Amino acid sequence: MKRIADIFLSGVFIIISLPVQLLIFTILYFDLKEFPIFIQPRGLTLEKSRFRLIKFKTIKTLPTKVSEHNAFLKPRLSKYISGFCKFLRITGLDEIPQLYNVFSGKMSLVGPRPLMLADLKLIKKDFPAEYAERNSLKSKPGLTGLWQLFGNREEGISNLVELDKLYEINKSFLLDVRLLGFTFAAIIFRKNSDAIFFNEERKAELARKRIAVIADTTIKVKVNRDKDLYFLSRLKRKNDSYSIEIPEGYWTKDTTISSSEKKENFPKIVDIKDKSKPA
Repeated sequence: MKRIADIFLSGVFIIISLPVQLLIFTILYFDLKEFPIFIQPRGLTLEKSRFRLIKFKTIKTLPTKVSEHNAFLKPRLSKYISGFCKFLRITGLDEIPQLYNVFSGKMSLVGPRPLMLADLKLIKKDFPAEYAERNSLKSKPGLTGLWQLFGNREEGISNLVELDKLYEINKSFLLDVRLLGFTFAAIIFRKNSDAIFFNEERKAELARKRIAVIADTTIKVKVNRDKDLYFLSRLKRKNDSYSIEIPEGYWTKDTTISSSEKKENFPKIVDIKDKSKPA
């Protein structure tokens, strides 16, 4: 079903956005004075989901390579970007050509972020454990996703892998629809997460955004009281910081004590509305 939705929606978005694509192409051609589309090898890892990503070019070809040692923050490149190209990056409109990658089956609309090979080599060398975790993902690379929308680039690879795994555990049609909704909002309000123009204001805003996860220091869990469905993750954060949202009046119990222990020591069921009154 996900593949059918990807084909249908990417096809619709390609058709609807054609005038915008042509306009961006024309402006970039005169702005950069070179062909404004580039094709770049990317993947989830160096060994997995490798493909050639299509994207609008926002940086003119430089005579010398600018060295960057951070795969997630590259502010030194900002001086090489024009005002229009900055606009494309902070709205995410430079990503529109990836719709053709989605339509062809190389990507999905929603999924983990594919990274440049140079960044993947850096991650594999410096963070082998996180790299191995990413290599275990089964989802296709996505045009948008949890990390793309809620990731904290200052936390680097740990935050990326954490949100990749969170999506892997909880992926569903409903979650994809919600993330697409947040993506349209990011475009409209120019709030796309970008390696070059990421700032403290954006970080503070991400900490307030919520879709069952907070991508700063907290994981939140939503409980659907009516249908008893749980939108949660068993993923552990390194600092074990959690915040759980439960509707008022919902009954729960602590099951951390082994059932082999004495019956009188087993925790009682407590009403969330008044924890002082045991049931």
